[in-house]
Amino acid sequence: MLDARDEYIKAEGITLENVIVRGRQKSEIEKLDEEYASGLFSGGINSRTYDLRNELFSGDIFQYLQGRIAGLQVSGTPGNYVLSYRGGAGLSGGNNVTIYLDEMQTDADMVSSVSVNQIAMIKLLPNSVAVPGNGTALAIYTKRGADFSASIESATDIITYNGYNVLKEFYSPNYDQQPNPEKADNRLTLSWQPSFL
Repeated sequence: MLDARDEYIKAEGITLENVIVRGRQKSEIEKLDEEYASGLFSGGINSRTYDLRNELFSGDIFQYLQGRIAGLQVSGTPGNYVLSYRGGAGLSGGNNVTIYLDEMQTDADMVSSVSVNQIAMIKLLPNSVAVPGNGTALAIYTKRGADFSASIESATDIITYNGYNVLKEFYSPNYDQQPNPEKADNRLTLSWQPSFL
C-alpha cells in the first residue's frame, strides 16, 4: 500500500511553482480608525478620517475645522456654530451634520469646550447609518491610553528647568601626608575647600 508521499512522487502531471501571498500593510489612519472607532462608526468607504494626535491649536475644534474638510461648512461663533455638509440644511434650516463625541450624540456647545490637543481623531461619515435618514455624522474622539499620556507630558503642560545639578561630594585627600612620587597625580580637582576659616 502506497502512502500519500509515494503517490505524490510517482504522480505525473504539472507541479506549480511556489506562490507567495503578500498582504497590504495598514496605513496609520486605518490603524487609528481600528483603535478608536467601533460599531456603526468603524470603517466606511466614503468616510474621511483625520489624525489630530500631534496637532497644536489654541482655538476650539470648530475653528480648527473651518476650511480643513472639503464639503464641510462651519459658520457662526463660539456657542452658536452651524455645521452643514455639501450645502445641505437640516430640518430647521441650520445643521445637517449630527455631532458625536466618543460615539455619543452631543451638540456643538459641548464639543467646543474640549481642547484640540485632547482630540485624537475626527471622522466625517457622509451617509452614516448612525444618523436617522442616513445623514452626515461628524465623530470626534478624545485621546485615551498612550495617546492621552503623551498629551499630558507635552511641553505645554510640564516645565523642566535645567539650572541646578545634584550636589556632588568631592574626594578630599589627606594633605598632611606626602603623595607617592612614583604615581602621577591626575586629579581634576587638586584642592576642594567648601568653606574658608
